[in-house]
Amino acid sequence: MSHSAGYSGDGDAAEIATARCAETPPGDGAPKMRFLHQRRYLNKHEIVQLDCDTQCNFMLLSDGDYKAYQQVRRFAYCGGTFKHFPARISVPESGYWNIVIDLAGAKGEIQYNITVVIA
Repeated sequence: MSHSAGYSGDGDAAEIATARCAETPPGDGAPKMRFLHQRRYLNKHEIVQLDCDTQCNFMLLSDGDYKAYQQVRRFAYCGGTFKHFPARISVPESGYWNIVIDLAGAKGEIQYNITVVIA
């Protein structure tokens, strides 16, 4: 899988990426999951904005919650299911965050654009 999303420190549009949805390797009997993932350092009150061409779950997760998400365990997140875009999530605190676009089992290619807006 190859995908990229741009970072825009000044609020300009980031590059648009097209990606095939990733599948986690089927280990230990865990169900296959299809999602896009990006880990980056974000500052408190920055806005992570997603433009996407399909309905998806757009989430911001801590490292511990991302691990639980991958293991199909209970996890906490900021965000939710979005049908209309742009979708925006405010960063609750500075640190490394996992940005996840989860297609809830859908297959295929999507076009998306992630922009980080400095508050």
